[in-house]
Amino acid sequence: MHNTSSISRHSVGIFGWRKLVFSMLALILATAAFAGSSFSSIIVFGDSVSDTGRLFRLTHGGFPPRTAYFEGRQSNGRVWVEYLADRLNVECKLKDYAVVGALSGPSTSVPTGNVWSDTFPGLDGTSLRGQLARYLADTGGKVDPDALYIVQGGANDLIDPLAALLFNPPATTDEFMQAVSEIATPTVVNIATITGTLKALGAHYIAVVNVPDFGKAPRLVGYGPVASGTVSLVVQIVNEAVGAQLDGLDAATGSKTARIDIYGVVDAIVADPAHYGFTNVTGQFMTLDPVTGKVTYAAEKHHASQWLFWDDLHPTTRGHEFLTQSALVTLHAAFPAISFGHGGGKDCH
Repeated sequence: MHNTSSISRHSVGIFGWRKLVFSMLALILATAAFAGSSFSSIIVFGDSVSDTGRLFRLTHGGFPPRTAYFEGRQSNGRVWVEYLADRLNVECKLKDYAVVGALSGPSTSVPTGNVWSDTFPGLDGTSLRGQLARYLADTGGKVDPDALYIVQGGANDLIDPLAALLFNPPATTDEFMQAVSEIATPTVVNIATITGTLKALGAHYIAVVNVPDFGKAPRLVGYGPVASGTVSLVVQIVNEAVGAQLDGLDAATGSKTARIDIYGVVDAIVADPAHYGFTNVTGQFMTLDPVTGKVTYAAEKHHASQWLFWDDLHPTTRGHEFLTQSALVTLHAAFPAISFGHGGGKDCH
């Protein structure tokens, strides 16, 4: 249906500059103590990539299980927003509304806005749009103009519908792309609506994280190269559509939205694992049996830092660190007047 070789040709051209960005990171951060203001806090709306334990608390410890994951994170350690807050010296002012399983907004098939709602009660309103509503309820409808707002989501909108589409594809490419459009449109609308709402209320610093290339994740790699490549292409199309909407918002408001490229981080690491210190970028380090709860590891646990993926979809904490590094470069370019510190390791208790 789609020529995956064309996907590969497109990818090769962008790996060079991505590696350059990472190579420049040390120099940029070494000189990043600039005069200027600092973010007052970080406010996060997101899914499992950014959840620091909210679903774990909402399910009273039901998920993610402690036996397989680190303190409610769907990884083996801290997630990227925690590393980011530390690097920006606001680790005690991270207000994380992200929830594992969150969609960008409620849908007809998932009215609660969370893919885990069939398993756990009480998850109504945990989509990204619901998270924004919760935040505004907490603040009396006001935003802090000096806070950094992070909008990260969309993958949960796409994973199951795309899998169903791949298993039962339409007869023609046009019909396939029409189905993709129907799947993707709510994501594009929801992310743009959240960003536009924050801008309209007076938020000055907004960063939108694009959808990661889960076509490279072990779950999709296991379906074979055609399925994996097709998913990667579809996610790229969705990201470009979201980007176009953000361009329009930026032009209309005269304020810049930072674009954090998690898709590019994943692709760059997969293209050249050794450059980033990884030995495995296609397999999952930890496997959890959903029936028995048994956890198995692909290697000794101390080797996890050499693997990109902790489970079949989510990165290891070391993978999260690379996302943080990329985010810092992006934020510095988007908001040069902000002072970027080197992390204080503060005790927030």
